Amino acid sequence: PAAKSWIHGGTPAQGFMSHAEGPFAGFFKSISGPWADWVFMAGLLGIGVAVLAGAGLKLAAWSGALLLALMYLAEFPLGTTGTYTNPLFDSHWIEALGLAVLAATYAGDTFGLGKWWGRKVGNGILR
Repeated sequence: PAAKSWIHGGTPAQGFMSHAEGPFAGFFKSISGPWADWVFMAGLLGIGVAVLAGAGLKLAAWSGALLLALMYLAEFPLGTTGTYTNPLFDSHWIEALGLAVLAATYAGDTFGLGKWWGRKVGNGILR
């Protein structure tokens, strides 16, 4: 709920990682801390700005896929108690695939600053 948002004193990354289950729960609980909220929110901001602007989509796609993979491992469906989702067709992988499609098709060239940005940085990872 909005009352538990980061702006209102909530801890999005700490809250998520402190309730991790499965074989990787110990790792995520051990790195949970106030710094994790800052890194998580800054990462989300950077990825979101790059996707909306259409510039830096390759870097955003790689960063977003890494973030989604870590979120997937934090709630790894195998080895947990109760119900779990299909480990192959999880929403995290579908979202990572969506980011990869945006970057691979140069979607920012059509709907954003991609062409301009590409002239500035070339066709490397910053594209």
